Amino acid sequence: MTQNNPDNKTTISTGKSLGISIAFSFICIWAYIVLFMFKNTLSSVIFNILLWFIIPVICYISSISVNVINQLSTCGTINIGSASLFSLITFGIVYIFTIISSISYCRIPIISAIAPSLTGITYNVTSKKKNSNTNYNSSNISNSNNSNSCNSSKNITLEMIESKLPSLQGISYGFYVFFGMLFGNVISTGLSINC
Repeated sequence: MTQNNPDNKTTISTGKSLGISIAFSFICIWAYIVLFMFKNTLSSVIFNILLWFIIPVICYISSISVNVINQLSTCGTINIGSASLFSLITFGIVYIFTIISSISYCRIPIISAIAPSLTGITYNVTSKKKNSNTNYNSSNISNSNNSNSCNSSKNITLEMIESKLPSLQGISYGFYVFFGMLFGNVISTGLSINC
């Protein structure tokens, strides 16, 4: 004989919701990476519309989907108004995290961690060039399997590495937005369930 445990149903529902939220977050991360990969081919107006409006709206729509799925699996009913209203929290948090990721000092740690895996060279990424005598050309930011680069660390500015590898800037934005979406979805999912 099985007992119907309401806490078990909530745990399963929360697990499904978290999995769906992570899947939608990865979609938004890829959107940022692709957007920044084609940054030079897009006009600045289209790029800014996509960066500051379209991708946060995609995150908002995905949050509505997470809330609706969670409502359906927890309550057995759907309240689209509640799901839409509380998904605005996710939209706001994603927008705030997009603003945070536009600050160069916030992107430096992510790019410092990701760049060596993409280029094979360890970089000391700074926000501004400290030594004007050092000349870095594009060959400094190329993929290198040279054993000499294994223990050396090259000083480079954030702007230089982002101009050569624009997808790194997209990864930085995606990193912050991923956690913004998770944070927003946890809050909005909890508030949108009203059984």
